[in-house]
Amino acid sequence: MTQAPGSAGEERTHRLDTALYVKLLETAPDAMIVIDACGLIVFTNTQGERVFGYPRDELIGSPVETLVPERLRASHRSHRSHYAKQPTARPMGDDMTLIAVTKQGREFPVEISLSPMQTGDTVYVCAAIRDVSRLQSARSAMTRAHYQAHVAELGQQVIAARELDEVATAVPGLTARALGADVVLLLILTSHDTEFVCRAAYGAPEDMVTGKRIKNDVTTCPGFVLAEGNSVVVTDYTAETRFHADPMVEALGLHCALSVPIGSDEGPVGVLSACFRQQRTFSEDDKNFMRSVSNIVASAIKYTHAEERLRHAQQLEAVGQLTGGIAHDFNNLLTVIIGNLQLVQEDIAGSDAIAQPIDSALHAASSAADLTRKLLAFSRRQALRPRPIDANELVGNMLEMIRRTLGERITILAYPDPNVPKVHADPGQLETALLNLVVNARDAMPDGGRLSIETSVRSLDPDYAEQFGDVLPGRYVMIAVSDNGSGMPEHIVRQAFDPYFTTKERGKGSGLGLSMVHGFVKQSRGHVAIYSEPGQGTTVRLFLPIADTARGVPPLRVGQAMPRGDETVLMVEDDDAVRAIGARFLAQLGYRVHQAADGETALQLLGANPEIALLFTDIVLPGRYGGVELAKEVRERRPGLAVLFTSGYASGAIHRVESLPGAMIDKPYNREDLASAVRNALDATA
Repeated sequence: MTQAPGSAGEERTHRLDTALYVKLLETAPDAMIVIDACGLIVFTNTQGERVFGYPRDELIGSPVETLVPERLRASHRSHRSHYAKQPTARPMGDDMTLIAVTKQGREFPVEISLSPMQTGDTVYVCAAIRDVSRLQSARSAMTRAHYQAHVAELGQQVIAARELDEVATAVPGLTARALGADVVLLLILTSHDTEFVCRAAYGAPEDMVTGKRIKNDVTTCPGFVLAEGNSVVVTDYTAETRFHADPMVEALGLHCALSVPIGSDEGPVGVLSACFRQQRTFSEDDKNFMRSVSNIVASAIKYTHAEERLRHAQQLEAVGQLTGGIAHDFNNLLTVIIGNLQLVQEDIAGSDAIAQPIDSALHAASSAADLTRKLLAFSRRQALRPRPIDANELVGNMLEMIRRTLGERITILAYPDPNVPKVHADPGQLETALLNLVVNARDAMPDGGRLSIETSVRSLDPDYAEQFGDVLPGRYVMIAVSDNGSGMPEHIVRQAFDPYFTTKERGKGSGLGLSMVHGFVKQSRGHVAIYSEPGQGTTVRLFLPIADTARGVPPLRVGQAMPRGDETVLMVEDDDAVRAIGARFLAQLGYRVHQAADGETALQLLGANPEIALLFTDIVLPGRYGGVELAKEVRERRPGLAVLFTSGYASGAIHRVESLPGAMIDKPYNREDLASAVRNALDATA
């Protein structure tokens, strides 16, 4: 058979071309994958085996989606089908960064170039695939360094700034430079948290953003971001369905955005939004940069608030310093008055004619002591306690909610007594009761005012209990809510707890609030009392029973036998009259008493009398040793000695100044309080 001319040469040329193509593909630095029209792999080079971890014979005949993570395979098939209709050459780096997966399951970023090749009726596609893990790491490192430089710049501005406005003004421009954003908005919540106000902006006309207010609601972009509590990406405002785009978006021609919430441990503060007119994607580095900026803004706001609180605290401290010395001496006088009245009360037992004035005088002295404690309370500051006290913890947790309920025109003051024991009550119901009282107080102060919440331990004596008929005498935890609002006349106070009785306009109240408070307190075996003066304000006091505890001595009930003892007590008090009353009380309770007017004398008595079991000392003493210094010196000499402090200053104020190495009893004290305090201090040490 004669061979056609040129056919042998053509065959040799074809074999040469094929071998050349295969050699070229084998020597290529990238993974070379050739697929047919069905998406099956028909060729791979050695680099393809290395990159994907498959032997060549496993790859040949497999779908190309084998090299794509499973979660992305459906979308990859769709893109491949679309490309097959109009195959064109696509160079590497032309927006073709994808994610590939090895046989071992490791995912890594790749860049791909596509080259269609037609052989007869068949179209093959040759894909050059490059692992860009290191390249992306380098790019990310450069991006992070770029962002870190801007964060550092903002940090320096915050340190140098004298006012929060300086920080707020700097944030939008710096954010825009770092991200290449067209518009940046810094939106801050108003004090009542119902609206955002535009504090500063970049890239928008001043008349469009100055004073701009946006509702704090999930139907708005910043409200949605705050509700999410994380970064929110808007890929296309025209297709956004999660919330309604602000009209400003269309006016400024914005297409996409990245927003982050601004917040601190004190709660949400606002939202920072970076907006763009052109489509773009947002990396984790972009989001982390925005979070860093928002954290700096939150810290600056928190610092400003702390400065404001400090100035307020300094004002309160000034009032405390002004009144503290007077109150201390006044409480010493009250201690003497109450003590002598109780001694006289014993001497005239059975004489009703004299007993009534004595009881009235004791009640007046007790009221005077309450007034002094309230005066001292103006200088107190909130502080963390060494152990949880339920009533204080409950009130503390409610303060933020109360602030939001009352609004910015009402000042809220908290006066927690750190020595209150646990209260026996339902916490949810107690919160509801307090919230009812707070709402009533707000309505009584339409033009603003002051509301205070106080906790303490109070004794209700038999006469008081008999007067009201529905309360047992004894000790209770008291929570008082006071306002300086419109107040109520006496006939209104008498009806305040009646169901459906209200002084509010129709539709403004049901009249059930105070009756619900009354019902809850009575069901809790407690007592509630109202004191009000027209034009002066109202105080509602809740007396709730003390919870039983496994440790310590149960609280002394009025009329119960006082705890006694036979130990030796060293009493240190510079006021002669107070010292005489205290020593006489202790002697009546069975204790042996040594007395000293200052710390030096007390130490001499301590050395000469090893049987002393308790140091009972005033905190403020003349001479070298104050009460605290005396106690520390005594503890070094006698480590096991019990210590009980007293002071005319309120215990809350003392605990904020000193870390007391012992128990505490406030002046003025009566015999029953002293009996319990001394016995508790001795038993605790034993």
